[in-house]
Amino acid sequence: MAQKIVNIADIGPVTFQKRGNTRSVRLHIQGSKVKVTLPTRVPYVFAEKFLLSRKKWVLENLTEATVITAGAYIGKQHCVVVQYKSVSKPRTKITEYSIHAILPDGLDSQASEAQRIIVKACEKALRQETTDLVVPRLQDLAFEHRFEMKSATVKRLRSRWGSCDTHKNITLNSYLAQLPWPLIDYVLIHELAHTRHLNHSTDFWQEVADILPNYKELRKQTKAHSPHVITT
Repeated sequence: MAQKIVNIADIGPVTFQKRGNTRSVRLHIQGSKVKVTLPTRVPYVFAEKFLLSRKKWVLENLTEATVITAGAYIGKQHCVVVQYKSVSKPRTKITEYSIHAILPDGLDSQASEAQRIIVKACEKALRQETTDLVVPRLQDLAFEHRFEMKSATVKRLRSRWGSCDTHKNITLNSYLAQLPWPLIDYVLIHELAHTRHLNHSTDFWQEVADILPNYKELRKQTKAHSPHVITT
């Protein structure tokens, strides 16, 4: 896939990526990162004009890049630990409750090289948490409310927190473990409801409301979050 990175005033670096299976220009925001996908036949200059036409919206929805420091908590149970050793390059190790960043002596943990590998480790830890903690919760809710689902898969999704296909296979965003549990439950019930209603019809929302009467507020709160690494 052809791509280029352009520094846009007030926004910063923006990735423009051409894709053969894309039929229109699309704008994606993930935390502090902005990405524009476009069909292979569309010139980059057209995509840049499209981005500039949505500049106000982009600036309203961008969040500052998270700097992950020692002691930060990721997801439900991981704590970041920074160690300095006589090593040639940064490396990380993930345990059940911690994310160890092992850095060369003299390398600032906030340096881009260090942050890049720490963020990557955090993403792996979140995927582990979503698999170990959220998937069992999905299975419990399915059993409790008599939903029939075929499988549950965890993967990194750009914008959606989850999806359900026509065969009742549910996919959960690997960042889901970062959300508060009430919002996680909303996402899970939302996807389980899709095993009975594949659209967002009145019947679908009634299914959700029967289990979560306050789903509108939960939905609003969920939309305020985006899939990227955050710390607590």
